[in-house]
Amino acid sequence: MEPDEINDPMAACLREVHEETGITKEHIYNLELRYIIIRRAVDTIRQNYIYFGETDTADFIDTREGTLHWVPEAELLDREFTRTFDAMLRHYLHTPDEKKRIVAGIAEKIDGTLHMTWSTVEDFEL
Repeated sequence: MEPDEINDPMAACLREVHEETGITKEHIYNLELRYIIIRRAVDTIRQNYIYFGETDTADFIDTREGTLHWVPEAELLDREFTRTFDAMLRHYLHTPDEKKRIVAGIAEKIDGTLHMTWSTVEDFEL
């Protein structure tokens, strides 16, 4: 996130998608925040905002980030990801009721193994 995006993670998401793919916000549909992952890395608290969306474009740009290509949902878990992102994908794919909610995941180490605690983020004032 850039300093001016601190209170607008969707703007950061759209900027990153455009920078790394060339896809503009006009070609992204149903973009919604689905997960917030929080973890500690030494003396830093890291937060990842995970957005899910759709596009109908196949017009991508080449970048130094790697080769962009679509992966069928059934093959997602065969890919290499960070441990927290892998845990988030597993939660998403195996918890169908959560697919339309915002879920926060807190990463912690228990007996040397990553453990994620998942909670639905809701507006308690409604």
